Amino acid sequence: MTTHIVTLGSTGQDGRQIYYDTINEIRRQAGHPIAGSLSETQTYNGGLIALDIRNVVNQRVGVIFINPHSLYIAGWMTAQNVVYHFIDANSVAVAEMRNFASSIGGRLESAGILGSWVSWNREIELTGGSPQEAYDASDILHAAGRLYDIIPWDDNPRFRRIVADSMVALAAAYSEGLRYTSWRDRVGNAMALPFDGNEALVYTPQTRELRDDTTALSSYASRYRGILRNSNPDLVLPEPFDFGPRNGQVETRRQLERLVRIYISDLSQ
Repeated sequence: MTTHIVTLGSTGQDGRQIYYDTINEIRRQAGHPIAGSLSETQTYNGGLIALDIRNVVNQRVGVIFINPHSLYIAGWMTAQNVVYHFIDANSVAVAEMRNFASSIGGRLESAGILGSWVSWNREIELTGGSPQEAYDASDILHAAGRLYDIIPWDDNPRFRRIVADSMVALAAAYSEGLRYTSWRDRVGNAMALPFDGNEALVYTPQTRELRDDTTALSSYASRYRGILRNSNPDLVLPEPFDFGPRNGQVETRRQLERLVRIYISDLSQ
């Protein structure tokens, strides 16, 4: 397991740059370069990426664990050294989180919900809410802090709602922000905003369209990996990839790089 200390709470250009630096660092660790600015994720046989999230006075406000293959959040740690994992987390990741919890005198627990957008949105809607779509720097900090301070209610809807609300924010920043340029830039805008009630829109029809194409993109890019590695970024691929009406089709690596920074390697290829 590799740990990155992430400072949240700075605003303006500092807040945006700190976020961009973090994203670049995680991409370098999780990815294998293909060509140009495009990378694919590594095969996962252990080696979770832990983000140790601090505020501007260096107090820990949260710890989340990222799977370097899928780039999804596998779990998180609380202030009581309880490590929670999502029920669909990779078994190797679960074992790694168990070993980590044991090493700090803590314990591992199941969060009782799936680590997916569909699951999080359902939990929010079941309690009469709607997923947050716009953020500032304090919202991301608060999302990490609520997970860190959470106490274990037995299968309580309030527990699942806090997890879901927090993950909608953190996955936008540290899953989709790793993959896609527009997600990174929109979260960067949010990180730059002071805590004054103004927020930057992160969830848009364009960003949702990219997120929903993640699995299909993985298969497509893995299939044509050899062509994507060609030194000519304008070499036309055997078939285009259609992201949809908001992001359009791509048929060369240069066009793909405009939207995508890192894709999930398809282990079936």
